[in-house]
Amino acid sequence: MPTDLVNSLIRAISGHPPSNLKTLETHVWTSVDDIWASLIRISVILLISGLTLKVITGIIERYRKLYIGNDVSLVVSPSAKRVETIATILRNVLMSVVMVGTGLLILGEMGINLLPFLAGASILGVAIGLGTQTLVKDLFYGFCIILENQFGIGDVVKIGEAIGQVEKMTLRAITLRDLEQRVHVIPSGEASKVVVYTRERSGMVVTLEFFAPELTVESLYSQLNKLHQQFTRDFSKELVEGPTLLGVDALRARGMVVKVYAKTLPNHQDSLRRNYLRRIKETFDLQGIPVATL
Repeated sequence: MPTDLVNSLIRAISGHPPSNLKTLETHVWTSVDDIWASLIRISVILLISGLTLKVITGIIERYRKLYIGNDVSLVVSPSAKRVETIATILRNVLMSVVMVGTGLLILGEMGINLLPFLAGASILGVAIGLGTQTLVKDLFYGFCIILENQFGIGDVVKIGEAIGQVEKMTLRAITLRDLEQRVHVIPSGEASKVVVYTRERSGMVVTLEFFAPELTVESLYSQLNKLHQQFTRDFSKELVEGPTLLGVDALRARGMVVKVYAKTLPNHQDSLRRNYLRRIKETFDLQGIPVATL
């Protein structure tokens, strides 16, 4: 914060002439007037810092709402997810910078000489840096994830053994929530191998075994194709490409195994798979043909 600006604001508020004021670089409390001047300076610093934070968060929030509105649960497109992720991280970083700067300015106003403090902090920083290589790794990986847009808030991902929806991202850690509503906090450095289930489109793969030696391939294909046509009409909003019979995948003594594939909108594959299996069960139960999934 410029010294002249703060000094001018204090002169306007307190009415003291410039000779009674200390500068930001030196500080000696010699009278009650100096104490009041310091309090006024601290108040001005806090006021400007508060306004700065409000402006920063306002700009970021306005930029975010232009893309995704108020409901984060509606974030579905890759560009909207990227905006949500970048806005969250940028807000946290800028707020941290402003708060640290404000703290240093207030310490200076309280008469604390910051040069020895900064020199000691630099030496301490080197010592801490040697013991916090993992933290530096996490920050670096987090930066790369954001820069390359590997995934974002709202995506469903698998990191290690954890599978869930990304609820929060910082440069240091990724927060997932699984179907059982358990929260997994994973350091960014451990996200070296990630499976993303909701990037642009998803896939539904179903392997079915029919226990009916008398069932012919032609008859099975005919029934499945008819079922697929009806299924595509009923779930056209969730499907990118309707179910496709890939063919006979294996032959068994009691029947045959077939595989079916469909392209779906992101994060719709599980619900469509459940509905598809229900249709299969209802259709072949009427014919007395047992069906199992593999």
